[in-house]
Amino acid sequence: MLELSIDLEALSVSRDQLPAMIEIGVVAFDRSRPADDCVVASFQRAIPFATATNCGSVDSDTLAFWEERGIKGGNDCLPGEKSGPLISLVQLSGFLELTLGRPMPELLNDKSIRWWAWGAEYDLRIIQGLSERVGLPMPIPYRGVRDARTYCTELADQFGIVLPKQDPATKHSALDDARHCARLVTGVTQSMEVIREMAESREVVA
Repeated sequence: MLELSIDLEALSVSRDQLPAMIEIGVVAFDRSRPADDCVVASFQRAIPFATATNCGSVDSDTLAFWEERGIKGGNDCLPGEKSGPLISLVQLSGFLELTLGRPMPELLNDKSIRWWAWGAEYDLRIIQGLSERVGLPMPIPYRGVRDARTYCTELADQFGIVLPKQDPATKHSALDDARHCARLVTGVTQSMEVIREMAESREVVA
C-alpha cells in the first residue's frame, strides 16, 4: 500500500497563526520495498515569498534563519518549479490523483490514506489550514495522520535501532526531508519485522 510523507518549509513556527508556506515536498512510498528504494513518486513546489505571505504569517526569527542561508524575498535559491499557494495545491491534488490512481472525490472519502510527517502537528496543520483557506480540501483523514518522529525515535530507543542520518546539505529542502522521513519510517518498520521474527523463533526453540 502506498503511503505519503510530507515536509513543508515555512516563514513562521507559530501555533496560533497559519505560517506562510514557501516550499512543499511530498513523496509516495511503499514500506514493503527496501528503505533506500521505497519512494515511488515525488512532488515539489517552491512558493515565492511575495505570494506566500498573502496566505500566512511570518516571524522575524524564521525569516532571519532563511536569510542566513541566502534565501530572501524572491526565494530564488529554493530548487524546483515555483508557483503560488493556490496553484501549488491544485498541482498537489493532481499529483495525488495520478499517484494514488483515483479522482479527488474518492480520495476525500478514503479514511485509509496515511500521511507521515516529521512533526505531523506542524506540517499537516499548515497544509490543511492553507487548503481550507483557499477552498481546496486535501485528503488527510484524521485517523490517517502519523507522526514519524514519535514512531521512529521511540522504537529506535526501545529496540536499539540505528537511524541513518540525513546529509546536512539536504536538510531544509522539503522534498529531501520528505524522502528521508519515508526512508526512516520504512527502515524502522522493516527492523521491527526482523525483531518480531527473531522473538518468534526464540519462542519456538524454547
